[in-house]
Amino acid sequence: MTRRDSYLTLPPPARFAYMPFGAGPRVCIGSQFALTELVLILAIMMRAVRIELAQPRIVRPIGTVSTQPDNPPPFLLQLRGEPRAASLCP
Repeated sequence: MTRRDSYLTLPPPARFAYMPFGAGPRVCIGSQFALTELVLILAIMMRAVRIELAQPRIVRPIGTVSTQPDNPPPFLLQLRGEPRAASLCP
């Protein structure tokens, strides 16, 4: 059995499992459009805000299928052009 074949032996998802765009022959035909729209909306929103860690700390990446932090840190979103919070300035 190859690594690729191991995916074929996985059990199917639970009957009411959350699958945003479905799968298989009944996959949503608008999924690519929705994901593209999501990226554009996030890009527009991110132009308006600045993202900072709520508390300065080390964030260590964990390698899985996608890279994610070991403990998701809280973030602060501030509108651009507003003064930074005094406690977050070095």
